[in-house]
Amino acid sequence: MKNSSKAGRLPIEITDKMIQKAQRLSELGLNEKQISESLGISYSTFQRNKEYFEESLKKGKSLLRERITTKLLEKVDEGSETSLIFISKRLGLFNTSMGTTKAPKAINEAIVELANVYEATALGDITELQGDKFTSMLLNIIKSLETVELEDRINKLEEVQNEGVI
Repeated sequence: MKNSSKAGRLPIEITDKMIQKAQRLSELGLNEKQISESLGISYSTFQRNKEYFEESLKKGKSLLRERITTKLLEKVDEGSETSLIFISKRLGLFNTSMGTTKAPKAINEAIVELANVYEATALGDITELQGDKFTSMLLNIIKSLETVELEDRINKLEEVQNEGVI
């Protein structure tokens, strides 16, 4: 199919058989480095020729995802509590505890909200990713509130200082 070589090295031919094997290995969940090792080529050679493997890798991952999803849903249908909890959390089916849209107006309110996010994450009411996003937003709000508060304090100090000068 294609020869890939650098000066001084023997050419490596990317064959249909290699591409098919890459798909099977991708379907088993192997990463690109593991696949290149299994194909008997270096990872750098694999990367240089990735265009030849790209479609087969995508198809393999798609087939793996489909197989896992099918098995997970079979377990859900069988009533597996673990599977039910996993898929419910993954799909965010019952994440209502963090449903407020009202932004905190004071630093102490934002700190209370941070504690709520921590608790919701610890209890599994929201995912860690959701918790991280809420935390990031709340920390930005706290920084903004601190900046406004600091500016107000500086303005008051300047007013007091200017009153004493006149």
